[in-house]
Amino acid sequence: MGTRPASSFVIYEGTGEFSRYSAARFDGDAVVIDFRPNEDRPMVHVECVEGRDEGADWAGFLQVVSDHNKGKWIDSSDGWVTAVSSKSGIAPVWFVDKGGYYELWQGRDKDRPLSNWDGKLRFSVGARKNPGRFNIK
Repeated sequence: MGTRPASSFVIYEGTGEFSRYSAARFDGDAVVIDFRPNEDRPMVHVECVEGRDEGADWAGFLQVVSDHNKGKWIDSSDGWVTAVSSKSGIAPVWFVDKGGYYELWQGRDKDRPLSNWDGKLRFSVGARKNPGRFNIK
């Protein structure tokens, strides 16, 4: 925990071991967590670009490196997490180290936490009291 990866990684929900069923996946351009085995939805593999560290926390822009949506950027300007074609206007994603998991926040000032809303991932001010628990592999 607390170390920005030097290579690509997958974000998954939970505090335990990695499971392909809890991995972030694409549903078109949208990013979802679908606990049902659904191999038709490719996992979201990203790299942290223009990263920075702040103690045990780290941040950067997330660029898709998997075949589906390759080269696009992860963003949530409208709340729902999607892959967008341009980095222009998007905010960095923070990985806030909580020991056995990360809270993910978007915004230069860690404005909006990531949470799972019925399977769809969303960065939302409304989730400030209950941010999701995520990990990377």
